[in-house]
Order: sequence, then structure tokens, then C-alpha cells
Amino acid sequence: MAEVRHIVVGVDGSANAAAALDWAITLARPHGATVTAVHALGLLDRLAHERVTTGDHREAIAAEFANEWCAALDDAGLPCERLLVDGPPADVILATAAAAAADLVVVGERGIGAGLASELGSTSHRVLASSVVPVLVVPHTP
Repeated sequence: MAEVRHIVVGVDGSANAAAALDWAITLARPHGATVTAVHALGLLDRLAHERVTTGDHREAIAAEFANEWCAALDDAGLPCERLLVDGPPADVILATAAAAAADLVVVGERGIGAGLASELGSTSHRVLASSVVPVLVVPHTP
């Protein structure tokens, strides 16, 4: 098995993203790898059909992301980063993985935009189709 030094994981507040973060931490532990949790703010623009990622909304999302969605990183005992990036989720995840020279990308099969998959396209499928590094897609659990 190749050495894993850096894992990028998409986090959006959904149960599937929480499972993806757990997988990323579990896979990083034996290697002491860095885990970068990234949230793409652009998805919320499309979900609400208006700009909601500025001002108080952006600060609230940032606080939830850092304190709730990524709380598992606090006890992981691993080097970690939390990034909020404007843009479409798949593009943000792929760009973050490229910038970090990630060895692995982890995403949930379905996130908060799952109901809009026909309109937005599936983030996990786009990441799988475009990634130049291995991708682990954590299946949806009803």
C-alpha cells in the first residue's frame, strides 16, 4: 500500500459527510496523515437560489463547520486543517486535493444537496470522474 500523507474530505453538515470524515480520520491514523476538511460554500447559493454565504450567514456556517461538522478532528490526534472555500463542491474538493498534493479524497455518496442531484449533478460522481488520486466514496446509509 502506498504511503498516505494527506487526505482531503468533503464536509457539508450531512450524516454522510460525517461518516466520510470518520473514514478519513480512521485511514489517516496509522500513517499520521494530515486530514483537510473542506466545505464548499457555493452549494448553498444554489440550494437557496440566492446569495446566502455572506455576512451573518457565512459566519454562522463557518462556526457550524468548525465547531460541529468537524468536531471529530479535535479528538483525532492528527494534523488537520479546516477550509471554507467559495465554489461548486466538486470543483472545491478537487482543487483542494490538488493544492494539498493529497494522496486520497474521501466524500460521502450523498450530502445536503442530494435532493437536487438531477439539477446540480452528483458531487461524489464528479469527484470520482475527475480526480487524479484515489477517491473513497462512503455509501449513503438511510
